[in-house]
Amino acid sequence: MERNSRNSGSHGASFTNNISFRQCGNTEVYHKHQRSRRSSKVLKWDKDNLTWGVVRYSTKIRPLFQWRTFQKAFRIWARHSNLRFKYSHRKPDIKILFARLEHGDGDYNAFDGRGKLLGHAFLPANGGTHFDDDERWTLKGGNFSFDQIHLPTVALHEIGHALGLEHISPRLAVMSPYFTAVKMKLTSDDIAQLRELYDRRRPVPQKRKFKETFVTLSPPTTEEVDNAIDSCNGIRDLTSVPNRNGRNELQIFAGNLTFKVSSSGKKIKSTLWTSDIYRGVPSDVDAASFYKETGTQYFFKGKEVWKFQEHHIVAGFPKTVKMHRMYETPRASVSVTLWHSTRLFIFGSHTYWEWNPETDDTRTRKPKPIYRHWRGLPDNVDAAIQWRDRYLYFFKEGQYYKVHPSRKMVIYGYPKPMPPPWLRRFCQNKKS
Repeated sequence: MERNSRNSGSHGASFTNNISFRQCGNTEVYHKHQRSRRSSKVLKWDKDNLTWGVVRYSTKIRPLFQWRTFQKAFRIWARHSNLRFKYSHRKPDIKILFARLEHGDGDYNAFDGRGKLLGHAFLPANGGTHFDDDERWTLKGGNFSFDQIHLPTVALHEIGHALGLEHISPRLAVMSPYFTAVKMKLTSDDIAQLRELYDRRRPVPQKRKFKETFVTLSPPTTEEVDNAIDSCNGIRDLTSVPNRNGRNELQIFAGNLTFKVSSSGKKIKSTLWTSDIYRGVPSDVDAASFYKETGTQYFFKGKEVWKFQEHHIVAGFPKTVKMHRMYETPRASVSVTLWHSTRLFIFGSHTYWEWNPETDDTRTRKPKPIYRHWRGLPDNVDAAIQWRDRYLYFFKEGQYYKVHPSRKMVIYGYPKPMPPPWLRRFCQNKKS
């Protein structure tokens, strides 16, 4: 927000305490590289895909909770525009910083301790979004006392300024200069101002409809199920996917079949052909992974990739991926979550790639050798998954390897004979 002051320049956000309410004083925060929104040039980002990062967290709240707060705020702005935001720790476009007093923006933009100025943000394309760390930040809503500042509300407002929005007069608007209540939803006035700068949301691609081209097969026999799983030695890949009740279920791909298993290892549904569950996907896929950030299920087979969202294949898929033309085809894939980010890796016979869910392609054309980057992990793995304990489990020829997710190294004492403890109940019961 802004303060009315002697300086002209970029938008800045500053909450101030008043007798009965906190107020954003509507002042520009001076920066030599920025111009005021009141000039003839409208300042906005010239791209739709923006990155954000945190230079320094507040000392008042656990960093993970702060990260989630900012992530939610960015999603609210993205919901009503064509903007898309992704966290990045490498030169992000929007840089969030908690600081005290003078913090590098000049004396005229210095914070003043607890109770008055709460933050400020620069207009595009500076990206600086700063908060006063002397304040007593809280994540709890409800009534506010003068020494408790609701971070989600302030964050949503400041990000608006970082996108180029000005203050508006309606008191209930997120971009109102007055801080009187929890504000976690954009009003029509906020949305109207946002869309003056940025287009409406992109049209949602129509889901491909499957009609007579797909034939439902008869259920697999007990013999077919036993031959496919073979005491869990026939597993092609595994994914952990949320069901309609919000609970994660384990999907095991073996042969042409898909087994659905609870977290306790109990089979929860009848075994089905993979092509009956995911229409359009071949039954004998080479690798599969679920990317939870976008709720997307990927299937890899040979040179082709299938992308599913909400059990429907996404328009434009399957498609051929160039990485398969000169190098190895996939054998396994795994989605790895580390604190605040998720990465998807694809393993061939001797090399691996990292998949980019934003472009639906590999991040680099040239794969990397497994032995050099995953210490102790053998070539030719058959399947992989990140389990609830956060460790990675790789399967190969009747053995499994437990791998540290960030260090990428096999834990001492492994490999061990199949199955792992969390899969033992399922593997010992092969009945359909």
